[in-house]
Amino acid sequence: MKNRGYTLINICGIAVGMAVAMLISLWIYDEVTFNSSAPNYKNVAQVRRYFTDPNTGETTGVSNMHYPMATILKSDYKQYFKHVVMAWWQSGYTLSAADKKVFTTGQFMEPEGLDMLAPIMLKGNLRCIA
Repeated sequence: MKNRGYTLINICGIAVGMAVAMLISLWIYDEVTFNSSAPNYKNVAQVRRYFTDPNTGETTGVSNMHYPMATILKSDYKQYFKHVVMAWWQSGYTLSAADKKVFTTGQFMEPEGLDMLAPIMLKGNLRCIA
């Protein structure tokens, strides 16, 4: 009873330490299991383009590709790729179904992306999305 202050500091320190350890564990778990719900997630890749800036000599990579690259990958390298899916930059689109229209922003991809990622549907029909 005579060291209540020290006891309170110790208990608070242990509680904060345990909370931080749990948060770090959850963060690591999220990083390790991110996007692992797709059936062949280890075989899903993004094609990137790398170039070197002639002024600085710095090499930079970007994920945007010219559309003919998809055609070449689909035709000349089809033995390596089961699906080649192009995605569009994030921008605004009007989505409509029957008489309802919704304006939204997002990144959109070709319908073959559904076959590649195989999302788990809780309700509805997967083919109605594409």
